[in-house]
Amino acid sequence: MCPGGFVVLAVGNLCPGCTVLWSNGATTPEVVATGEGTYSATFANGCGAGPASDVVHVTEYPPFEPVVQVLDLCHLSAPSGSNYQWLLNGDPIPGATGQFWTAASAGQYAVAMDSPDGCPGVSGEVSAEACASSTANLAGILSAKVYPNPAVDRVFMEIKAQQAVQVRLELFGADGRFVATLHRGGLLPGGQTLDLALPELPSGVYRYRLVTDQGMAQGNLVVLRR
Repeated sequence: MCPGGFVVLAVGNLCPGCTVLWSNGATTPEVVATGEGTYSATFANGCGAGPASDVVHVTEYPPFEPVVQVLDLCHLSAPSGSNYQWLLNGDPIPGATGQFWTAASAGQYAVAMDSPDGCPGVSGEVSAEACASSTANLAGILSAKVYPNPAVDRVFMEIKAQQAVQVRLELFGADGRFVATLHRGGLLPGGQTLDLALPELPSGVYRYRLVTDQGMAQGNLVVLRR
């Protein structure tokens, strides 16, 4: 059971007219265990007592305190679990209920969540800065904006090119591992928006790299899978 929680133990398959005696002295069909221990039960009727049940061992999980990781000062990552709620300066952030969060303003961030065992916990606070817009700039060549960020299964790349240029948009994991090339091709001067499908990726923070013959720019992309 979780710290501060309880477990209900119930007798099943009890014969009609039989009474129950638990190892802790209780005589009800159910007992509530609020601490660690071992439990068993016996039954009795007018003919005498039956054999004891198997022993049930009740143990308690250690206190759960999730640890938040911060990437590039503004991308926040919680450990695996469920029921996430991000907090900013102690207050819940509306809609911030996923494993990852991108800070929109500077402050102290924490996450309340359940562990994989279902036990609730709240992390310590970490300091994060506001994330800059996911805009890559190559002075005199082009500017590009990648959105939405966080993304689910596709992104749009809005590009304004000052001259004809060959571009390549690559995606890398947070550990620097190459993941995929999202786009490769030539661009004419002017503006255009590309609709790019993301490969099947686990939720997390990724690094995109926009490469041209004249230079390179990069930024962060958060992927959230439903």
